[in-house]
Amino acid sequence: MVSTRKIITVTLSLLAVILLGAIVFIGTVQMYFGIDGRDMITSQEVAYWLSTPSLPYGHNLTTNPNGEDWSGNMPTEKIPRILHQTWKDENLPERWLGVREQCLEMHSD
Repeated sequence: MVSTRKIITVTLSLLAVILLGAIVFIGTVQMYFGIDGRDMITSQEVAYWLSTPSLPYGHNLTTNPNGEDWSGNMPTEKIPRILHQTWKDENLPERWLGVREQCLEMHSD
């Protein structure tokens, strides 16, 4: 008959091996898919964007909320308004043409 102590020892040993393997696997994945330090936002960049006035979502940059032109001191956008469209060739299928037109209408600026 197998003693309880032996069963506990084997179970804990197997658990330790599994946990060690998980740590090694996660470490390898993190190293392979890790983020380069140059791609991270620095504290100076965060401070800059916090101090820069931003516009409300969906606001047209050419006019202020009163409908008047900006007086040359227009705040910069944090994300440029560029729509990219890709497809495997130059011909977009007809089923997507309506969606493309709706995007262009919603984002005319």
